[in-house]
Amino acid sequence: MRYYDPRKRPGKQDKWTWKWSGPFLVVSITGPVNVEIQRSRRALEKTVHIDKLKPYVSDVMPISWLPTDGDSVVSESNNTDHQQDTSNESRRSA
Repeated sequence: MRYYDPRKRPGKQDKWTWKWSGPFLVVSITGPVNVEIQRSRRALEKTVHIDKLKPYVSDVMPISWLPTDGDSVVSESNNTDHQQDTSNESRRSA
């Protein structure tokens, strides 16, 4: 999503400033007209009105950093450890 931010910046001609920033990821929908957006994994979340958003159009879409259904960073690290343990057991039995 792109976010509309029409604030005035001192020393800049309003005609030449960028009004839209992004891309942002919609983190959650907090109400019927408000959503929380985040620019990157480490950025703070902003709660904004849906009137200030428009779709982000590009040939290459950014990758989401939010976990999908049931996925988490902890479970991925546990899976990696399990795979290593399995490979060590197969070496011992051979």
